Amino acid sequence: MADDNVLYQVEGPIARVTMNRPDYGNAQNSAMTYALDDAFYRAASDDDVAVVVLAGGRPALLRRARHRNAGP
Repeated sequence: MADDNVLYQVEGPIARVTMNRPDYGNAQNSAMTYALDDAFYRAASDDDVAVVVLAGGRPALLRRARHRNAGP
């Protein structure tokens, strides 16, 4: 996955999806929303993945959603 807004790792049957916008408190924007969709689709398409863990990079899991595309 080329998007750094979301990190995707698989270890055994566990896929870890990490929101990675620490400078913005992991606030969602459209790029992150699309990257999350891609990560969940990727996990659903992998027969070896049984569990998906959603995590947020530090400092927060999710501070708030960004509803405008004005800026990062």
